[in-house]
Parts: sequence; structure tokens; C-alpha cells
Amino acid sequence: DGRWPGDPQLVPALTLRSDLPGKLYEAGVCVFNRESSRESLIINVRDPGPAVWGEQATAAACKARDEDDESFAYPVTKALEVLQQKCKDRLTVFVNYPNLREAQVMAVADDSYVFTLQEERRKQFRFLKAVQTEEDSELFFSNAEMAQERALKGNRAVGTGGVDIGEVLVMLKVRPLQRMEVDIASGSARQVFSDTETWVPYQLVCYNNTARDPRFEPRKAMDPADRFPANSKIMCLQKVGYGLVGTVVGHED
Repeated sequence: DGRWPGDPQLVPALTLRSDLPGKLYEAGVCVFNRESSRESLIINVRDPGPAVWGEQATAAACKARDEDDESFAYPVTKALEVLQQKCKDRLTVFVNYPNLREAQVMAVADDSYVFTLQEERRKQFRFLKAVQTEEDSELFFSNAEMAQERALKGNRAVGTGGVDIGEVLVMLKVRPLQRMEVDIASGSARQVFSDTETWVPYQLVCYNNTARDPRFEPRKAMDPADRFPANSKIMCLQKVGYGLVGTVVGHED
């Protein structure tokens, strides 16, 4: 469970019901594009707890809940603000459980309010509160119902489904990581997030990925000796259709 980079995770990612973490019953989980008629082991997931958010973020969420008991989304934004202070230049979470994928947070919403992330100054953000219109509120309920069903029955893909997330009260709008953009000259790499925004239920949002995939981590410019160690295999690309392979034997300034 999350031992190797990119591994599916359970305990670090989700908060299970302490009284009934799992149950075996006929839930109609979709397997190979068909709903299963047999029993499936369904895990029961609920609101994120201290093990997922961390102590500081959980304390901020509890304080916000006491300040504003009308909005379910407001405490989540306060927890995210604490988490953003740790990552400094951006606010990202991990979605698409169980195969976690980094995503940039754009907004947090419930059926009454939406909190949109705005950049105040460079690398500093805050959430701006707005009232949901009747149309937006109906869209929220539609997305929440769809997310609840997909979590339980699956998204017509192997490895999805089998998760009972209960009632969806809060959703996050995110832009998933699309690709890495590598500078050929320096070896630096930056994350490029998708332009397509999607809503995900906050019960399935992970804030602490213990098995991050190093291939999708941003990196600064690298020294040639570190980028191409001695005895490593390399490929030298020339014009289209031509090139050669070789072995690094040394480095010169």
C-alpha cells in the first residue's frame, strides 16, 4: 500500500469510518464495462481527518467551522490555506484515487457558496467567497450525485469503484497534471496542468502523497555531471530520423 512511487494508497490518502471501515455486499461495481452481480468489498470513506490533513490544517478547519456554520466549504478552504503555506508557490492536491494524480486547486464549493482561489501577490493566495446561483446549486447537486455513484460503482475502468463516500457536501474544482515540460538545454522541468477543470468530492482528495512519482516532480537546472553520470547510456539526437547512442565516459568544463 503505497510502498513504491506511483503505487495506489489507502491509509495515507483517505479517512475510513472507524466503526465500519468496510463491508461486503452487492453494490453493482462495474467490472469490464458490466455491473457485477456478486458481492464486492466496499470501503467506507468519510470526511478528511487529522491523519489526512495534518494537525494544523485540521485545527484551522475546526476554528472556521465555529466561525461559519452555514458553509460546509469554508472550513475546507481554511485547511487548504494552511497547506498552501507549506508548498509556497502553488496549491495542489492529489486526485483520481487510488492511482493518485497531482492537481491544481481552483475553487471549493458547496450547494450555497463557492470559494475561488485568487492570487493576491506572487505565490500568495486567498479564497474569495461568492453565493451560488440557483443554476450553479443545481449543477453542484448533479455533480455530487454523479461523483458518489462513480466512487461506488466505478468509472468503467479497472481499479475504480468500491468506495462508499457517503453524502457529498463539498467539492473541489481542480486542473489535473497533464505533462512535464523539460528544458533540453538545462534539464529543468516544470509541471503543466490541464486547461480542463473538473469537480472532485473532497472525501477523495489526498493532501499527503507518501509515494510521489519522481517523474512528475518539478526540478531546477541540473549540472551535466548529475544529469549524465559517468557510464550512463545516452542518445544523441540530430536531425529528424538520425541520431546515435553512446556511453558517458567523462565531463569537461
